[in-house]
Amino acid sequence: MPRGPRWSRAARVAAAADVADLRRLAARRAPRMVFDYVDGAAESELSLARSVAAFERVEFAPRVLRDVSDAPTSVGILGRRVSMPVVLGPTGFTRMMHRSGERAVARAAQRAGVPYTLSTMGTTTAAGVAAAALDGWNWFQLYVVRDRARTLETLAMASEAGMDVLVVTVDVPVAGGAAARRAPRPDGPAHAALARRAGGGAASGVVVRLPDR
Repeated sequence: MPRGPRWSRAARVAAAADVADLRRLAARRAPRMVFDYVDGAAESELSLARSVAAFERVEFAPRVLRDVSDAPTSVGILGRRVSMPVVLGPTGFTRMMHRSGERAVARAAQRAGVPYTLSTMGTTTAAGVAAAALDGWNWFQLYVVRDRARTLETLAMASEAGMDVLVVTVDVPVAGGAAARRAPRPDGPAHAALARRAGGGAASGVVVRLPDR
């Protein structure tokens, strides 16, 4: 029996109807540890379940018999206009998921006209992100560590790269333990270290605009 035509990876992604479809594609292709890092959360994953449930409760209120030929989505954030009320948040170890990593996400944010936030745990330098998205609005997320000199050095690199908004994570005095499904596998010390550092649900933080240099 002849087999049907094989879809390219780009075609399968383009055909995805929603995030659930993309998740299924990722589960089939990504290495287990990489998928679990992106898909999972810490401990019993209770915060993850609650976040999903809260998002599912959000509904759009329909407006009928109104002119919708012009429906602008732009808003002001910290004194600047962006195309829509969206900020691409920080994700650690992004190049573990894709070789272009943070550079690709920053370029996508620039094209969409929204801010991008580089994580302290990013796998691309602040200068590298700035070079990839010269016209983008690039922010920086900070974990404050005990070594204050190291923290100041990190902030200086972000500032030198032109990042003028700081997102400070304030609720991680200790790292969350990895869920059972993300227990380190015997794939080598680097993989085990990444799995141990992957714990944590949706973090709370504060956003501040840095003064002009």
